Amino acid sequence: MLVLAAILGVAFYVPYTLNKSSDERYVDDVIPLNSLVRDIVNQMATAEAAVHAHLLTDDKASLRRYDTALTQARKDVSGLGPYLERHPSLTPLTK
Repeated sequence: MLVLAAILGVAFYVPYTLNKSSDERYVDDVIPLNSLVRDIVNQMATAEAAVHAHLLTDDKASLRRYDTALTQARKDVSGLGPYLERHPSLTPLTK
């Protein structure tokens, strides 16, 4: 009877622990990583729009938007470093 109680205890404790740790990893990694990737995509779209505006209008001011967007995108890409160290399988996606 004692063995059965121990088995039941472990059977309920292990899934709880796994679920808790996976939730923590999701919050610690996936959510911030998703935010960084979305911002990179947004900055690249802004840079592309700025180049189009410059080509259409020959206005040098639109190139400031390009420079700003590219600078921010580079910061975001460098922010990926810690996540890539913890999840090396993501590295090929950044090449």
